Amino acid sequence: MKVEYKANFQQILQRYQLLWQGDMQDKILARIQVRNGQVQRDAFMANVPDIEKMFDDYIDFWQTAAKLEDDTLPVISPSFGTGIEGGYFGAGVKFGEATSWCEPIKDLMRHPEKAVYSPDSDSVNLVRKCTKYYIDNNQDRCIVGPPNIDCPVDILYMLRGSEIYTDFMDNPEVIKQLLKSIADGVRQFRDEMWEMIPLYEGGTFNGWMNWWVPQRTGLVGADLFCSCSLGTYREFGFPIHQQMAKSCGKAWFHLHNLGLQLVPAIAEMENLLCLELSEDPNVEIQGLELLNKVKSQVPQELVIKVAVRPKEFVEALEAGTLPGNTIYDVCEENYQDIDYWDIDYANSVMDKVRKYRI
Repeated sequence: MKVEYKANFQQILQRYQLLWQGDMQDKILARIQVRNGQVQRDAFMANVPDIEKMFDDYIDFWQTAAKLEDDTLPVISPSFGTGIEGGYFGAGVKFGEATSWCEPIKDLMRHPEKAVYSPDSDSVNLVRKCTKYYIDNNQDRCIVGPPNIDCPVDILYMLRGSEIYTDFMDNPEVIKQLLKSIADGVRQFRDEMWEMIPLYEGGTFNGWMNWWVPQRTGLVGADLFCSCSLGTYREFGFPIHQQMAKSCGKAWFHLHNLGLQLVPAIAEMENLLCLELSEDPNVEIQGLELLNKVKSQVPQELVIKVAVRPKEFVEALEAGTLPGNTIYDVCEENYQDIDYWDIDYANSVMDKVRKYRI
């Protein structure tokens, strides 16, 4: 494969392959979000839902970032914001403010049959059209990945709204029925979209994480359950997450640091490849402290992705104290870009990353 906007593409791909094979227990990967007038991420979704303008934004961004030699892959995939996923299941969708919004379905608890996957809906057809446009127009500049889709739990949250928290107590059997139905739809959507883009060297490129994963590794996530107890998660979330992980062979788990009470259950999950930790600014434990806390609770072979501050990362890199088998997102608070690093300095840091051994 030729990738114009990442000269060291093959080297990065090999690093991910080694990571998922378990061969980087004493090594690390790093993805660096620099700005300093050189790499602008602000307009990533500014033109949703205009497919042509969205594509141009991707191309402009990755062309600017082409000289950055970090472990980020220049993957483009349809991304209209999470609200559009409600439209796959019969909800109304509105676009605005660089995202999409889903209108909850009224009377859903009395009429769960309203939440049914609609393969001919406007929302699904828009994603199909966008995927085809990206494939037809990319011309080997970037890598086209399949559209992402959230797990059934978070889609149900879109369809129901915040009332779902009381539904766990008032309508538990209806919730379980809906999760099963939505899971069937998620698999149908996912499998169709995966078919549009063939595997590359036995794996898939993901446009949200900008990485390569083996086979058809899918997403499971727990945004909703970050505000729930471990017991509630074990009853309603864990069974459907485990089912989805097994259905796609392997899975990566998206968890905010607000939901650390769920880690004991996540550590028990089969077919889990990676735990991706996203940060909430109102939670005190972050960065390397967060990483070390989670690593002490999960299997050693589980890859973890975590955000770290530039100063914290460089100091630990030079001291040789960064835990291995980890992907580090080097960025400012809440995933903002680093204003004071330029690409040359970032590349000098990456030289040290590739030589790093515990």
